[in-house]
Amino acid sequence: MSTQFKSLFPFVRQMFATTITLATTAFCFTGGAAAISITSTVNSDPNTVPVAGTSLQDGDFRLTGSAGRLGDGLDDIAFWDFDFNGDPNVDIFKNLIDSGSSLLSANLSLTMTPMNSLSTDATGITRIIGPSVLMQGLSDIPAVGETGILEIDLFSPLIGPNNLRFTPEKILSAFNSGTPKSIPWFFQDDARISSATLELVVDSSSLEETSIPEPSSIFGLGVLGVALLVKQKQSV
Repeated sequence: MSTQFKSLFPFVRQMFATTITLATTAFCFTGGAAAISITSTVNSDPNTVPVAGTSLQDGDFRLTGSAGRLGDGLDDIAFWDFDFNGDPNVDIFKNLIDSGSSLLSANLSLTMTPMNSLSTDATGITRIIGPSVLMQGLSDIPAVGETGILEIDLFSPLIGPNNLRFTPEKILSAFNSGTPKSIPWFFQDDARISSATLELVVDSSSLEETSIPEPSSIFGLGVLGVALLVKQKQSV
């Protein structure tokens, strides 16, 4: 085999590796992903010390209460914002929602330490009347004094009475009002919340598949590039 053709091997390998990568990406987008998601996470400050008073900032959480002591997870009401502005998909998400795409799911994750029975506790969107999740109707709540993660499907029909249930319309109403691309939230009141995450998933099937080349087209460009490299080497 000539030295000229041997020298082509690195170029050929790189060209086909890039082609395969691009083709796989295009295939996953057009064939395997009918939705995109956005996520926001907030965290407490592990160094927060309980104090007497009516307001306390605990990391991303603002604590209020009337029992005279805050930060111990007893009779604390925690307020925070799920701010999605830092998510790389938020602008696409907003455009899809504005164009009428459906909100497919909303999942809440709470890392929490119950300090008492949660039979009267709730969590949900603030600034609007409902919706909220009543803790007494949930399973898998960590035991009192133990830290664990509680996962909540906000669209589940099992999380509360009809008048308090979450709907896509209620969530998007909060998302589109107040602070842009942000949802105000609360938890009340007998647990210490260490972390909270909200994930929203929207149908993205309306995105034009033609905006990304078909895998066969990308592969064809790769073959053409190799042919041009061969011709260039032969002419030298």
